[in-house]
Amino acid sequence: MAETQYVKAKPPPHLRPLITDMAGYRIRSAPGVHRGLPSRSLTVILTLDETVDIAPDSGPAQSYTALVGGLHRKPTRITHGELQHGIQLGLTPLGARALLGMPAGELADTGVDLAAMLGAAAPRNSSSGCAPRPPGAIASPSSTTRSPGSRPRPRSPPPSSTGSGGG
Repeated sequence: MAETQYVKAKPPPHLRPLITDMAGYRIRSAPGVHRGLPSRSLTVILTLDETVDIAPDSGPAQSYTALVGGLHRKPTRITHGELQHGIQLGLTPLGARALLGMPAGELADTGVDLAAMLGAAAPRNSSSGCAPRPPGAIASPSSTTRSPGSRPRPRSPPPSSTGSGGG
């Protein structure tokens, strides 16, 4: 039986010039193949469980836990097991340069290992340190983003500079 959870959110306004869309997904289905269609944005996928497996028309298949897919002229074959679980971002060409340090043109028609591209700064999946979520739970990307200019609230009141406790 197929089970699908998909949460899509708009990036905060100050990130929209860099990120076109963001989504979290958890799909349990029979293993198979689907086509990753060309789009107007570069794709970043951070897996939370199994890998993303790209099956090119020629050459060996490649598996990724963190992937950047460049702008493509034709569909890409993606094979999958029973579980697909991760976070997907769409990047603008400006976002590729600002967030990845590389012009979008250098990523055209390619899939690149994000960890290899970013080195030690790359995000890590649950098997390398991130706390896993309970089964069936998926976080809304917007639940972890703040409005532009907003600041996190302190856990305790800051100490008073006068020591009087008044303000």
